[in-house]
Amino acid sequence: MDTRKELLVEFINRNNLAESEMNSIETDASFRKYYRINNKNILVMDVPSEKGESAEDFQKIDKILLRMGISAPAIYD
Repeated sequence: MDTRKELLVEFINRNNLAESEMNSIETDASFRKYYRINNKNILVMDVPSEKGESAEDFQKIDKILLRMGISAPAIYD
């Protein structure tokens, strides 16, 4: 199993989502991968830092939108 897959499985287990069905979502041209947890209102974004990707910008934008009173997704981990 590759490292990204291992980290994804670890995340799923740590967040009590192991019993959930997860489907891959079509992605854009970046290295990010997205997954939908079918029986919950959750999307999982895999951001490979080794490819130069970062989740920090998503977290910053999320905080700005929430401070402005604009609806934004909750980021859990």
